[in-house]
Amino acid sequence: MPLAPSFGISYRYLSRAPGELAPNPQIQGGYNLFDLRAGVTIGPVGIAAFVENAGNVRGISQATTGIRGPQQFLVRPRMIGLTLDYKL
Repeated sequence: MPLAPSFGISYRYLSRAPGELAPNPQIQGGYNLFDLRAGVTIGPVGIAAFVENAGNVRGISQATTGIRGPQQFLVRPRMIGLTLDYKL
């Protein structure tokens, strides 16, 4: 059976920007995210390890002023995992 390795790196950048059109808006963005992936496929079976947000960056993806005050939505912290695939 042929062995097929795979590798991947993804990069995302979100620039700093006001979260809304308001007199004193909260700032969102201004961060870099890196994701890594490595895997191998042997015949119909594939297994891959991944790391999302490898730098464990605390980025603000959305910032608004809600009824109860400022609200910030953060990017997901570092996540490590495995995927297993089987192709029929």
